[in-house]
Amino acid sequence: MLRAIHVRLTSWLQRLDARNARTRALYLAAALGIVVGVETVGRWARTEWLDLAAVIALVVAFVLVLRAHRIRRIQTLRGSRRLAQRLVRWLRGQRLEIGIDLRQSPRLPSGVPGLHRGIATALALLLAFCTLFRMAELPFRTVAQYTLYTPLALGLTAIWLACLGVVVLSVVVIAFCAHDFVQAHYPDLGRRVWRWTAWSTLGMSALAVICAAALPNWIPIVFAATSSFVLIVALLLRRLPDFHIVWRDDNRAVRSMQFRDYVPLEVGVLTLAWSIPLVLTLGCDGVVSGALGNMAAWFGGIALTGATFGAHLWLYLCQRRNPARPSPMTVRVDGAIANRDQLERAMETYGARIRDLDSTSEPLDVAVELRARPPRADERQWPWPVTERELRTPEFLEFLQRRDAAQCRNLIVDVIERQLATARARKFKRGNGYWVAPHLWCFPGLMRDESEREIDEQEWMFFDSMIGRPWHTMLDRHALHHLHQTLEDLDVDLIFVEDAVEPDVMRAVFDRLFERHDWAPNQRLEEQDLQAVLGARLMLHEVHSDPPPRQQGYPEPGYDDIGRARVLHVFKDRGGEDAEIDVPDDGIRLPKLGPVLSGI
Repeated sequence: MLRAIHVRLTSWLQRLDARNARTRALYLAAALGIVVGVETVGRWARTEWLDLAAVIALVVAFVLVLRAHRIRRIQTLRGSRRLAQRLVRWLRGQRLEIGIDLRQSPRLPSGVPGLHRGIATALALLLAFCTLFRMAELPFRTVAQYTLYTPLALGLTAIWLACLGVVVLSVVVIAFCAHDFVQAHYPDLGRRVWRWTAWSTLGMSALAVICAAALPNWIPIVFAATSSFVLIVALLLRRLPDFHIVWRDDNRAVRSMQFRDYVPLEVGVLTLAWSIPLVLTLGCDGVVSGALGNMAAWFGGIALTGATFGAHLWLYLCQRRNPARPSPMTVRVDGAIANRDQLERAMETYGARIRDLDSTSEPLDVAVELRARPPRADERQWPWPVTERELRTPEFLEFLQRRDAAQCRNLIVDVIERQLATARARKFKRGNGYWVAPHLWCFPGLMRDESEREIDEQEWMFFDSMIGRPWHTMLDRHALHHLHQTLEDLDVDLIFVEDAVEPDVMRAVFDRLFERHDWAPNQRLEEQDLQAVLGARLMLHEVHSDPPPRQQGYPEPGYDDIGRARVLHVFKDRGGEDAEIDVPDDGIRLPKLGPVLSGI
């Protein structure tokens, strides 16, 4: 029925537009009449219900003016349109590219993005003006009775639209967070995750509406302000990894800033933007303004408190899961230890610790069995038989270290092969391969080299572009630390794997990396060290703010997730027979922060 009414109304307006001059004059006269009527009647308005009716009437008048403009252009509207187009072009020109700095050497000039600084300053000044405006308690409705009512209606419209914007944006954030939480903790739901997301969002929205109707709006303000303040203090006091981001504006000047300074800036901007409509509606007697203000307070407070709580959890998990943190080798001892203090001191010298048989075992524990006498040659098997005296010798501890390294490396290669095999079973519309970086805390899982946002994917997440499960759920942190130490010694930040590379080829690639590390652990990896890998072509190059060198016949990855890094490229070995691939060279795109803020 509504569709039929819409069709009839549209056809009637089209027939009316065909009469040209008379219709245009009718439109403008009706719009002028509505404005005069609103100005006359609005002077005596005492409730916001009449204000709401006046706003709706002004919207109708604006639509009529637009219809008249379609028939024949109005010069004033043409000038306004050109001004709006210039504003849109200026905003597009202020685009800021933000990325991850994995090199940090040489140091880039530090600085805060001018766009962020300008927005924060403008919002702070606007908030101060709005606060003074409310404190003055000027009788605007009385003034409007003797001057003009339309500015009062337009001001109320701006306040109401700001409150509605806060509510809508908060619902979107709540829905995104609910979807990612359900997807991460219940991966077997498949496409039913959208149903759970809808019910979760509906439940949180209903809770916010009930709280807005029954509770004062200072409660969410206190919670959100407290959580934001605690987050900023935690960022300033906690020892996070030495992590920088690089940013670049249209001036092409590349600058750097610490991540712990960037997050408080973003939180502050969001808090300021949320506070402005609250200040204007806090304690308001109007029915519409009071209701929308309470809704904005509770919806925005729930969204902001949830976001800051998630950031607190992210800080904690980043510190706990960081592969750069030292992780000692664990020797599981089966048998009674006579001189435990001496054995522990010997273990600490080689960065190892003892785990008793009664404790819970871990997959990467190096197991030994204490014997009273030296074992025979036919008894050499794991758990390795050894005397306590031999266990304390440097030669045997080095032997255990080699065993520990072999276990870590086998687990690392197996997991990476499985993840790549899982990724190959999916279809992607963009990109040429994957970023493999289990050793970096800011890359929680296997990543696509270009953002892949396909809603029809069952594993798709709003705040996370991972493919498959996170690394920390499949790899022990001891193995992650071993890989981090190996690649750090080789001076390799990231590994890019082309789509055409078979997953089993990665075993040969990592075997070559580990072999090179064992042979010269403190020497930088060079391309001449990586030529003897069957089925793969390996290349190294530094990614800076300038375009990388083009490799003839090989697809270049998209650099959406990196800024400065030394990348090891794993391509399919084409043997010089494949046709050259035409890849557009649009330069380096500085990284996005999606990988950093995901993985919780």
